[in-house]
Amino acid sequence: METVSRAADCAAYWDRTENVVAGCHVVEHSCLNCYAVSYAAGIHTANDVELYRGTTELKHGRKTWSGLLRVKPLNDPTYTIPLTWQGAKEPVMGPGKPSIFWANSMADPFDPMRFMDARASPERCRPRAACNGPRGR
Repeated sequence: METVSRAADCAAYWDRTENVVAGCHVVEHSCLNCYAVSYAAGIHTANDVELYRGTTELKHGRKTWSGLLRVKPLNDPTYTIPLTWQGAKEPVMGPGKPSIFWANSMADPFDPMRFMDARASPERCRPRAACNGPRGR
């Protein structure tokens, strides 16, 4: 239950998130407190979301990243959502403010332990994602 509330608390800071990359490497002590590992191990594993399969493991009595990194196939429609999303009806920043779209909230897209190919690159959506689509211009 704690996993759900921690993730729900975090979700109060953005309007939408989509993930094309899942998984991470534990590279430092602060990684042990990452909200994403408990969320990936809990909710996504319980619902058998393919992107998160095998990305977490139980080690020394706590959930942690396994080091397995997964990327959705290039033809997955998730890649184009930031280009077409019109924004939240009621943005968390308030009426008349832009929406916050968090791409890859469940992985580190700049993980130094792996090669990031073009299909998962944040630059792919940079020009439009930053302006919240047509309403944010």
